Amino acid sequence: MKILVALAGVVLIGAHCAQAFYLPGVAPKSFRTGDEVELKVNAMTSIEDPYPLDYYRLPFCKPPGGIVKKNENLGEFLGGDLIESSPYRIQMKVDMYCE
Repeated sequence: MKILVALAGVVLIGAHCAQAFYLPGVAPKSFRTGDEVELKVNAMTSIEDPYPLDYYRLPFCKPPGGIVKKNENLGEFLGGDLIESSPYRIQMKVDMYCE
């Protein structure tokens, strides 16, 4: 019993000294001016149709190299997210028109 109390005390002391932030499935990324930012697409939903519709079943431009699945983690895959590549190119802090 004494070992359990001591272990709990060590955990509480350690938890008080440490600070962290973690959102499962999301890794922070820093960008500099001019860095390319990848734009991804997901399924389309509406209030009229309860089932998600694949983004590229609608008449949107497709990537020149073909559509590539872009699930980043197991949660997105298991959740049924249809994350795919897009043909759009974005650069951080760069004004771009008609791309």
